[in-house]
Order: sequence, then C-alpha cells, then structure tokens
Amino acid sequence: MAKLYTRDGWLDFDKLERLSSTLNVVIGPRNAGKTYGKMLYNHNHGIPYIFMRTTQKQIDTIFINEFSPFGALNRDVGSRYFCKMLPKSNVAGVYADYTEKDGKEVPKGKPVNYAVSLLQVGSIRGFNLDYVPELIYDEFIKHPGEIIQNYGKSDVMYFDVIMTLNRAREMRGQRPLKQWLFGNSDNLGVPILQSLRLIRVIMSMMETGENYRKLPERDISIFLCMDSPAARKMKEISAIEKIITGTDYSTMAFENNFVNDDFSGCRPQPIGQYTPLAVIGKVMLMEHKTKDLYYVRAFDSDVINGVPVYKNTAAGRELFRNDYGYLYFHYLNDGILFSSYNEKLFMRDLLKIDS
Repeated sequence: MAKLYTRDGWLDFDKLERLSSTLNVVIGPRNAGKTYGKMLYNHNHGIPYIFMRTTQKQIDTIFINEFSPFGALNRDVGSRYFCKMLPKSNVAGVYADYTEKDGKEVPKGKPVNYAVSLLQVGSIRGFNLDYVPELIYDEFIKHPGEIIQNYGKSDVMYFDVIMTLNRAREMRGQRPLKQWLFGNSDNLGVPILQSLRLIRVIMSMMETGENYRKLPERDISIFLCMDSPAARKMKEISAIEKIITGTDYSTMAFENNFVNDDFSGCRPQPIGQYTPLAVIGKVMLMEHKTKDLYYVRAFDSDVINGVPVYKNTAAGRELFRNDYGYLYFHYLNDGILFSSYNEKLFMRDLLKIDS
C-alpha cells in the first residue's frame, strides 16, 4: 500500500506527484480532497493548467463563487482568482487577480489557467493552448442520475482534446500534456476507462486492496483512494451518514465501492468448453458446446480460426446485431458470461441494453 495521505488524512499531492505518470486516474469517495488538493498543489507551485468538466453547465458553475473550486481556494488561501469567458469562445480564462471598473469586477493581466467543457471540445481549436502543461479533468465519471448528450462518445472527445492540446509540445522537446482525471466511485462503466482498458486493472487493484498501481509501459498511474482517512472521518462524524447508512449511496460516498456496477457473470471460463462464433473488435463471442450458454472474452490475436469477423464501427456493429440480435434475450436471462467487466460493458453497449 502506498502512503498517499497527509497527517490530516487528505490526499498528499507531494506524494502523488512523485508517483505520477503522464496520465493519472484518481478515483475515490467524496471528501478525500481529490480535485481541491491538486488545484491547491498547482497554486502553491505556480503550475498553470486547463480545468475541464464534461458539460458547459458544469463549467458555468466556476463563475458562481459559492460553487466554484476557485472560490474555495480564494476563501482558504487568500487568492483572488477571477473567471471570465474569453471573447467569441466557450473557453473561460482564469485570472490571478481582478479589479473594479465602472462598478464591475474585471480581470487583471492575462489568464493563468483556463476552463473548458469536454462537450465544447471544438472551441479549443480556436486557441493555442498547447503551452499549458497540465489538464485537470474533474468529475470524469458521470453520476448515474445525469443525462449527458453523446456521453457514449466521451472517450473519443477526450482523446480529441488531448491530441489538440498536446500538438507540437513533444515536437518542441517539451514534456507531453500531463493529465489528471478525478472521479467519485459511482461506477466503472465509463467510456474513457473502457477505451483505455483500465477496468480490468482497477478491478484487480480492488481485489488485492491496492491503492496505487503504475503501468510504466503505458505511462499511466492509477490511484484508488478507498482507504481515505478524511472520508472515513467524515463518515464517523457526519449526521447525514447516520441518515443514509446502509444505502448504496453511503457505500459509494464514504467507502469508494462501485455500487452502481453489476459484476455478475464476469468470471473467466474454460474456453475448451466453448466454440468460437464471431469476433468483433477485440472481443470474441463463443457458444457452449453442450449448454444454452454464451461466453464473451477479450481477444487480441491474428488467428481467427475461420469465424466471422466484424469491424468495431457503426456499420460493423449493426451487422453484428443483425446476425446475433437474439443475444439480447440471452443477456436478459443471464445466458451470457464474460471474461471481465470490460467485455460485459462492451456487449451491453453493442446490444443496446439500457442500464
């Protein structure tokens, strides 16, 4: 177990920085000091960054001092951060200070940080922000109650963002854009974690009780703050916890358990009992030789053994559904097993099964 916390129980970003990589995924319960701790670290060390949330509505909250993480910094450390939309864009500039002009607050100097929504990724292209060294993506895990348009494509949009922001950095000999993704432990079934093939890694960490794992070959660090002393203390003293104790929400909020995920049917099977039926993308569909049962497993090989192969494109997925649409009912009747939760999420999306 890595030592990730200060004496007061908050995440210690001096420690996290030493363990960090180019991409850093930090998942934990509420009240662990994830986003605030990182923003405070950057404030103390003068590191500029782009602050990102998923929707423009979420970004709009930074202009309301009571709800803004920049307002929290102003309150706690005496800073004077001031946010203002840049002309003809959906990009907000975050200024280190402000003054008054004609009875209105106006920024002083140039922006020291920026704020943008993932869904407004196109607006970034109008600005040369590739000199900014870090990206903080706050709340990258969607709350189960949120309805976000095109959320199923958020992985592609995110990759588009980092490609845009990272352009020319490494060509100039600079370090690649350093990314910090912060999320509450609502659920693992989010497109970014699926595309990055991190769900299996995170589940392995949960099984072994690890709070930190580095993937050096991929330049990724994962932090699971399930052992957060600050969150545990909040649970002990919170009057609200007494009210909601025993609920799934309490488990998620205070214990970092992914209670909104259904891991049933996710267990490796002896593939000798199954016959390959089809391959789509990096997944193979198999049928049991004697039972009315199917198995979906990860498949990353050039050897196909003569089974049909479908591309993981819109057209390929539609063809697969036309040929294997009956799997929808097998899924509903627990007739499909999966090598891991990642394959289950893939098949749910492929068959268009609602949560």
